[in-house]
Amino acid sequence: LEIWSKLKHPHILHFWGANVWDEKPFIVMAYLKNGNARDYLEDDPECNRAVLNSIQLHQASLGLAYLHTLNIVHADLKGSNILIDDDRKAVLCDFGLSRVMADITSKTRKAGGEKSCGSVYWMAPERLLGGSLRKPSDIYSFGMTMYEIFMDETPLFYVLPTSITELVARENLRPDKPSAGYEDPHLPDEIWVLAERCWSHEPSDRP
Repeated sequence: LEIWSKLKHPHILHFWGANVWDEKPFIVMAYLKNGNARDYLEDDPECNRAVLNSIQLHQASLGLAYLHTLNIVHADLKGSNILIDDDRKAVLCDFGLSRVMADITSKTRKAGGEKSCGSVYWMAPERLLGGSLRKPSDIYSFGMTMYEIFMDETPLFYVLPTSITELVARENLRPDKPSAGYEDPHLPDEIWVLAERCWSHEPSDRP
């Protein structure tokens, strides 16, 4: 909450406050009836999905870039953590796993790494292996989120969670590109190329 309360950006969910009522803590934030990015598209099948996907993912990337300028990693980026406001704008939410990189550096030097947390299907190889949180880990998750939103499915959903570390981190498994006969117009070629760059195995190869 301390991190979230300091964030001010049009593509970051606004934090209004927190308090305790009847010995139960609660937070106050905007109610966004459109839900998250993936659910929103399912509820509006008549929209131009390719255009809307691109716009909303671009907006989410602006929110992520803002976090990174503050040396904050989101650490749990995925479709369900991108909400759609009343103006159809995308906003990032759920900063429960966010970390300030300066704090991470000091802690991980002492602890020798940071325990993996978050959602394994979107998690970068280095994090699956217990590495510390860094900006490139968010970029990997963003690539998986691009796949999730455009394909309307969880990336690598067919893999058991217990097998993700072995297959993704050690065997470099990634989502397959749709075959030549795939006729869904919602997935432009340039989006696929960008997603592949984002989920590169080496953090230094990610945009």
